[in-house]
Amino acid sequence: WQRPLEMLTARMVDRVIACSEACREDYMSWGRIPPRKIVTVYNGVDLARVRRPPEAELRAVRASLRVEGRPLVGIVGRLSAEKDHRTFLEAMRLVHRAVPSVAAIVIGKGPDELALIKATERLGLGSVVTFLGAPPEIMALLASLDVLVLSSRTEGLPTVLLEGQALGVPVVTTDAGGARETVREGETGFIVPCGDSQGLAARMI
Repeated sequence: WQRPLEMLTARMVDRVIACSEACREDYMSWGRIPPRKIVTVYNGVDLARVRRPPEAELRAVRASLRVEGRPLVGIVGRLSAEKDHRTFLEAMRLVHRAVPSVAAIVIGKGPDELALIKATERLGLGSVVTFLGAPPEIMALLASLDVLVLSSRTEGLPTVLLEGQALGVPVVTTDAGGARETVREGETGFIVPCGDSQGLAARMI
């Protein structure tokens, strides 16, 4: 019901704003919005809030997670189908085989939470992957990561990738929506096809 409504309202307005070039192209394709009417305004991050904490604070965060001395991977997002955490978990199984000391944290809540916890156990990752729910503040957690991962199948412009890179954390993301527009390939992170658990694992490793 939403798309016909958006197609109708797009004809009534002077400008339509997209948060990435990928979204702009998508909206023009299915919404039949004239190119002159649709502009891209990228999401931003507040660098006064997204600042890397002192190393002592990061060590304390890792100690609270009981991952001192272990490579730490993290994923942030709503626990629902479009974020494709199952591909992330399958990739983590491969990473764990190659790097047995690895640890991972999952930040977020959503309808798939219980199913994902059960999948984690089935994959033998119960001692590797920790579900943290939705903490009120995650900047110190993000800054504590060695790798930030996004496994989505669809995105607009993922703010968490901007935040992670602003904190100096390398990212591995699927090529969903505007995700590739946030990454300097090979410099600040890597991009892999959606649903590619092997490619995701290889880049994480």
